[in-house]
Amino acid sequence: MLKKKRSSAPDPPDRGRRSFVKAIGSGVAIAALSPLPATSLVRTGVVERIELDLRHPRGLACATDGTYWLCEAGRYRVVRLDPRGAPLTAFGGPGSGQGRFNWPGALRIDQAGRLWIVDTNNGRVTVHNTDGRFVGQYGSLGGTPGKLFNPEGLALDAGRLIVANTRGHNVQLFDQSSGEVIAALGVLGEDPQPSGPQGLDYGLRLPTAVAARDSGLLVLDSKHGRVLELDSEGRFGFTFGNQGSGAGELNMPQDMLAGPDGLLIVADTGNARLTAFRHGGPLPAIEIELRRPIALSRHADGRLAVLDAAGPTIVLVEGI
Repeated sequence: MLKKKRSSAPDPPDRGRRSFVKAIGSGVAIAALSPLPATSLVRTGVVERIELDLRHPRGLACATDGTYWLCEAGRYRVVRLDPRGAPLTAFGGPGSGQGRFNWPGALRIDQAGRLWIVDTNNGRVTVHNTDGRFVGQYGSLGGTPGKLFNPEGLALDAGRLIVANTRGHNVQLFDQSSGEVIAALGVLGEDPQPSGPQGLDYGLRLPTAVAARDSGLLVLDSKHGRVLELDSEGRFGFTFGNQGSGAGELNMPQDMLAGPDGLLIVADTGNARLTAFRHGGPLPAIEIELRRPIALSRHADGRLAVLDAAGPTIVLVEGI
């Protein structure tokens, strides 16, 4: 259901990485669109559960050869696993220099095969070849545009890097070529409806993931339990989802994966489930046993890969 405004709620206790790692250093809005009616998903089934011997894994990216890349935050490194979950390679280590990490999070693989990694507590996104060699960096720790404060999500889109700047409560766009910040979208607040003339000052609280598709950008506004759909320039379109545990509601979601025909799958972490939408309309419940889903990726064979941090395990699901 579309919403223009919702009431605020007190913040729940913070149960995150801070118990493990301390941070280094301290236009006109476009018209609201109506979501299409909900449609059914193909019946799903768990094909495989892969147990992981990793300490606090976070991001997940499936490679075209069937291997998996994950950020092992508890060991401050990035690891590559074979299709059965056995370690192949790893790089990184604690620190803030090139090739070092402090609680790495989400990661993506670009068309050239390079790894884009959210280095959360260092306030940056770094780029590496698959052998671990450092290629470049976007952002640095801070609270102004071009600087990042505990970012957790990223997406790549048409020469842009899109970052969910989680504790900065905004989304930042960077030019991939120059490294310069293009725009900072959103402000700390409760109301998703923008008030400024450019339509960019919508309220966000702890955005944890972003996604790009042909119609524009999606922002997972975690503390509010909602998704904002924006146009390609970041102007507000509409919002769906709500804080809660009912149908179409979300509780501290951590990741999302956009698919064809308006499909969006959300790792509804606080509700220990996956929640799916199509064009903003909630879909029937996905019956999969999960405990703490935190990251999503698409396997090379088309299956959905879910990182369940409570195992930890990678859960492969068909039919969605």
